[in-house]
Amino acid sequence: MRKYTLILYYKKYNLLKLLEKIKLSEVFYRLEHKILSKILIIKFIGDKKMTIKEALKSYFADNMFIKITRAIKLENDLKTLVDENPKYSFFIYLIEQNNKGRFIFPEDVVKLCTNLKINTLEDLENWVNNIDSSTIMSIINPKIDFDLTVNKTNEEIKQMIKEIAIIEKLCLWDFGDPNYSLVSEDQLKEILKKCPINRKKYIANTFDCEDFARTTKSWLSLHEVGDNIAIGNAEVNFYKNNKIVFSHGINIVPLSSGKVVCVEPQTDAIWPADKPEFSFSSKADTMKFRLIQF
Repeated sequence: MRKYTLILYYKKYNLLKLLEKIKLSEVFYRLEHKILSKILIIKFIGDKKMTIKEALKSYFADNMFIKITRAIKLENDLKTLVDENPKYSFFIYLIEQNNKGRFIFPEDVVKLCTNLKINTLEDLENWVNNIDSSTIMSIINPKIDFDLTVNKTNEEIKQMIKEIAIIEKLCLWDFGDPNYSLVSEDQLKEILKKCPINRKKYIANTFDCEDFARTTKSWLSLHEVGDNIAIGNAEVNFYKNNKIVFSHGINIVPLSSGKVVCVEPQTDAIWPADKPEFSFSSKADTMKFRLIQF
């Protein structure tokens, strides 16, 4: 009875709107958190004909502090859904994979549902209860099937890179195989679009820049695209006025057109291998490769 009394109180006095109108203090943040912790908003709304956005409207907020409080509540409520129906666990997994931030916001849930063509709570329930292993695998490991006709030896690839990129004198080269297939830039964009690694969360010293690059290459190997697709890992030094200002882990890709490009695996940005990408250009004027690995 207590939970439903709180729900009625919460609804009748519209406390959240009141909190947003007044000058908020830590006391009010705590008050909202205490009230929210007593209410399972998803279950409270519960009308299966509601759109996902309508059903989640109580989790939206403009004020950042309230936004975070409701995000924590949303994550707890989603876990409760899994406790009640374990089939929701894959849906939660997809939300987490598509969200690089610390919190899960209602916008993240709405975006995923839009991508999955889920419009209402009823659609979501049907999707969760009817999803099969083949659908799960097609989402986790989307099929990539390209006709790759350009092949190069490791020495030819090394020469391609040397002609375009700036290489440190003591650069380390490592080729695991004698021959590789080259993709076009459009094919590279399609691969990056399907690769989920850029949705991973950055964790300093645990899963950082070089881990993004290595994992992207490993993910592609799992799909057996072409005959050993040429997407390598690289470590680069960025210089400003001939002094190293920072180092970074990225991917390097020789293309079938003869170009060589770099890929930022955290954002899927692509740029020529002979200069820093735009977002780095304010901090550095030169980029030199110190390690290249295929």
